[in-house]
Amino acid sequence: MRYLVTGADGFLGRHFLAELAQRGVPARAMLQRSAGDMQLPGDPEIVHAELLEPDSLPAAVAGVTHIVHLAARVHVMNDPDPDPEAAYFRVNVEGTRSLLAAAAEAGVTHFLLMSTIKAMGEEDEGVFDETSTPAPTTPYGRSKLAAEEAVFELAEANGMHACVTRLPMVYGPGAKGNVLRLLAAASKNKRLPFGKVDNQRSMVYVGNVVDAALAVLGSPNSAGQVYLVCDERPYSTREFYSAICQAMGKEPLLRNTPICLLKAMGRCGDLAAFVLRRQMPIDTGVVRRIVGDLCFSAEKISKQVGFTPKVSLAEGAEATVRWYRQNNPA
Repeated sequence: MRYLVTGADGFLGRHFLAELAQRGVPARAMLQRSAGDMQLPGDPEIVHAELLEPDSLPAAVAGVTHIVHLAARVHVMNDPDPDPEAAYFRVNVEGTRSLLAAAAEAGVTHFLLMSTIKAMGEEDEGVFDETSTPAPTTPYGRSKLAAEEAVFELAEANGMHACVTRLPMVYGPGAKGNVLRLLAAASKNKRLPFGKVDNQRSMVYVGNVVDAALAVLGSPNSAGQVYLVCDERPYSTREFYSAICQAMGKEPLLRNTPICLLKAMGRCGDLAAFVLRRQMPIDTGVVRRIVGDLCFSAEKISKQVGFTPKVSLAEGAEATVRWYRQNNPA
């Protein structure tokens, strides 16, 4: 058994490599040429290849039995590409097709695509599961759903065991985006406007993601299946921030800002974005993620694969805070 991890220098990729090394599983890390040489967890073999250059992929997949496909064009604010939808589809769909074609030719037996809840959409009413009808609302989400469909189509044609995991917001050591902003706010004792926010959102600790993915790849029941992966229960934004503060040994400072005011701030951000023609730090989308619900059921992966997340919010927050302090000394 030998694993190839694409996008291996990213947040999730580094955690996969560390866990594979811990389990004694040989691993190869696929990086873009622009990444150059670097030290990665577990000291894997490194190969440079490009999803959009099919001739570079046979060397990456040679001798591999399992592929964890993390490399993707991800959602970014103020995307400079004149046609972002086409750009997402080139990398996330056509690039994945090229990787699968090379994998099939090389005799790879197992393929996991790491996808996102954005492939389902972001409606905030009810609890969603794998039977919910996908309705992605962003170019990124639409491209990931199309990539899922391409994986199953090509895997079935080539007799490959393929599966997909969809993730909500992932937190843990190395996280960026909103998680990193909350860590910085807690470390500076900032008072945040979450005091009246009692929403429920599914999230997942990065270690739980890796454990789930490896369990899925090792299960004979997972071929052709999509699985949602999340912690055992959802959290409110207030609870998540409070867990970070507690791990830092700090009292969470929360302002009881009315939710209607937060929504008004979001609408102001929308107006500013329309006038200035660029995305604002706060808009209705950001506010929806702060105050809105977005819940998913992980019952399917539990029943079919037997996977249960083992890291709690408190434990995950402590590990994340340790990493943050090591990399952001006071």
